[in-house]
Amino acid sequence: MITITDYTTYADVRAVLGIDDLELSDATLGLTTYASVLQRTLRGTEDPSGKSLYTYYDELDAKSTLTDDEDTLFYLIKEFCTYTVAVACLPGLSLLVKKTESDGKATATRFSAESTFKDVAENVTQKWTDLKNEILSSIGATVVYNSVTPLTRVAPATDVVTG
Repeated sequence: MITITDYTTYADVRAVLGIDDLELSDATLGLTTYASVLQRTLRGTEDPSGKSLYTYYDELDAKSTLTDDEDTLFYLIKEFCTYTVAVACLPGLSLLVKKTESDGKATATRFSAESTFKDVAENVTQKWTDLKNEILSSIGATVVYNSVTPLTRVAPATDVVTG
């Protein structure tokens, strides 16, 4: 199993989500669930020859000097890893994030409405998609495993009680 911190930092994941370490701790981000999502995503994205992002990253990380194109790809993959973990955190995040914080004298409201939090989730998910597409374009890749799909609620078309 991989370790998230080999590919990104916990601070970077929190920065993308706009939260701090009290709301999403290192211990939570270090859970194997998030490492598993990242590993499946990296191994499930391959170029036409079958070479995965996991292999690309390891090869680029081992080199002492990178060309401009290699450097760009390396940092695209690192940023993609950050957003992969961030998107994986989204389903449970609304339970962890404080919407209002007060110290007794002053009160600050961050996500003033549920729609504000949804905007953050949509923006993070869109950036993840954009990075994925840019990487795919760079390596001529296809996605074998598309791991990150945020859970959403959908109201039933009919009332489940009365039919």
